Amino acid sequence: MNWLVRPWRHAFDYKGRSPRREYWLGWGQFVAGIIVISALSGLIEDASGTEFGLADIPLGLFVFASFVVGLATTVRRFHDQDKSGWFVFVYFIPFVGSIIFLILMLMPGTDDWNTYGDDPRLGEEEERRNVAEIFS
Repeated sequence: MNWLVRPWRHAFDYKGRSPRREYWLGWGQFVAGIIVISALSGLIEDASGTEFGLADIPLGLFVFASFVVGLATTVRRFHDQDKSGWFVFVYFIPFVGSIIFLILMLMPGTDDWNTYGDDPRLGEEEERRNVAEIFS
């Protein structure tokens, strides 16, 4: 459950790392949210008989919030691979950018500590154990 909530709790946090699980579960939440909100908006619009109405506002707010969360999670995802967050702009390379971006998002992160912090896949207990081993 922590992996589902973590991107939203760290929506404005561009430091640290995000593993693949967090990134792709965030995408899954975005797609599921779009489907559910669009379906509800469609039901409301059918009932009211209008093309655009108040039912579309929640969809717009959700997309905006998801963009903010997704950008921060993507930057942290690059950090997990020990790359700068500026790699986000790879996506905008004409023709091949989206393919390169997808490949980078599918690559595993670095094991253990890197320039951007501890491995987020380590549990807190295991992390404490590693720190204790370092200082003993």
